[in-house]
Order: sequence, then structure tokens, then C-alpha cells
Amino acid sequence: MNMTRSRRLFIGVVILGVAICASVFTLFSPHPFLAHADARTLEGTWNVQTYFVSGPLTGQTKQGTITYAADGTLTSETDGIAGTGTWSMTSTLGFHYEFTEQIYKNGRNVGYVTVVENGSLSKNAKTDTAGGTGTFTANTPNGPLPTGANQETATQQRIKKAGD
Repeated sequence: MNMTRSRRLFIGVVILGVAICASVFTLFSPHPFLAHADARTLEGTWNVQTYFVSGPLTGQTKQGTITYAADGTLTSETDGIAGTGTWSMTSTLGFHYEFTEQIYKNGRNVGYVTVVENGSLSKNAKTDTAGGTGTFTANTPNGPLPTGANQETATQQRIKKAGD
């Protein structure tokens, strides 16, 4: 099949036009993942309610806050005890976090609690649920000694988005 030069030029111009239109459409139309990119992150400050399912604190509930920073670090506060750690998104709505709280009694550091949880962000990114373990490790004369673990579930409600 032998195409004339003008016909090939016409087809080339049509293809170029379609490519330009598609590029402009893509640039200026909201993409479902880009439109919700800010919403699908933990960044910001959350109220947390932790319920202890098993372990030494079975049946108890604790209230606190967690602030998730853009750099993957977090700070927590529960009953006046501060914690620091890290977090990451594991999927579009899934996340993982770990943090450590130093425990003091009469001004002396008696140990620490390490919390490790995995969770799922709601589709509107205003609430989430997580579950995992909080392990208490006592400081003893012979070194750290894990003395108890609690299985726990946490529900969080966003109170401030990053940048607000």
C-alpha cells in the first residue's frame, strides 16, 4: 500500500493533535489518586483511644494523641507519657507505626513500653483502626527485662491535618 506524502502528513498531524489533547486533558483533569493524595496519609494530629484486649491491662481504655509528621516520625502522648517513633503507609489505606514511651516512677526511669501496630485508614481519611502489641520492658540491674505485653486495638480520629 503506497500512501501519498500529503496523506502521511495528515495522519501525522492527527496523531500529534490527539497526543496533545490527551496531554492537556491529563494535566488539567483531577486524577482519582492525586485528588485524594493528601487525604490518604496519616500526616497530622489524631485523638487515640486504645483498648487493651489481653495482658496486664485487659479491659482498660487509655486516651491520647499521636502526631504523624511528613518525614515518617511520630510523637505520642498518653496519660502524660510522651513517646517517639516512626510510621509509614504500607498501601493506599494501610499503615504501620512503632513508638517507645519511657516510664518513670518517682523521677527514676523504670522501663519503657514499645508499641507496634498495623492499621487501616478509612476511605475519607478521618478515622482509622489499628491493632498490635505494647510490650513493657523493665530496667533491672542485669539489663532490660521484658515483663508484660498487651494486645491492643486503637481507634483514631483526625483532629488536625498537616499544614492546618
